[in-house]
Amino acid sequence: MQRRIFIAGALATMATAGAQAQSFGRSQAADGVREALDQAARLATRRLGVVDGYWGDPQVRIDLPRSVSRLQSTLRPLGMSGQLDTLELGLNRAAESAMPQAREIFLSVIRGMTVRDAVDIVGGSDTAATEYLRRRSGSRLASLLEPPMENAMGDAGVYRTLDRIEPHVNRGNDLLSRFGLGSVSSDNLAGSLRDHAVEKTLDGVFYYIGEEERAIRRDPLGQASSLLRRVFG
Repeated sequence: MQRRIFIAGALATMATAGAQAQSFGRSQAADGVREALDQAARLATRRLGVVDGYWGDPQVRIDLPRSVSRLQSTLRPLGMSGQLDTLELGLNRAAESAMPQAREIFLSVIRGMTVRDAVDIVGGSDTAATEYLRRRSGSRLASLLEPPMENAMGDAGVYRTLDRIEPHVNRGNDLLSRFGLGSVSSDNLAGSLRDHAVEKTLDGVFYYIGEEERAIRRDPLGQASSLLRRVFG
């Protein structure tokens, strides 16, 4: 009888220890994923948040929307694309200036990650954490970026440039029509450019967050953090 009681007690203790170990493992996974995403987001925004971070990188450079870039290409041989070229540079400068705000938004999302999310991410694809971050940020992140993007566009002189290029847009539409290329609406051009710039800004920063996540997963033992080595190794 005493032996049976002892065995039952031992089994209960082992079960409790196993549950505690599992709980600890899940908690550690969550901490590891948060640390990995934190590291990736900081490195990506630091890389892009400098002069020429976007503009000097063909992988993430923000081009003008297709309809406006057609006009730009049409006007360039005529020596009339200067204002549009300035506008394109301004959008990239605005994206570079918005990186500190983007970093804070990312960190807020990372802090809200659940243990269940983290466990799924650890066993997911090479960019599972990046995909989670973009999915959870979504429209909230885009809308939160709009005001700093508008401010950054203003500081970069984008709106002044738009005022100057509107006559070129109207004249360029005549040229586009002659070549059967359609036309560019000058209505709410600033809003369209802002939305385009926000989307391309996010494409660029998530591209490099994904690259950082891949690097951590490929070489977890090479990471400085012992937590990342344990979780992803």
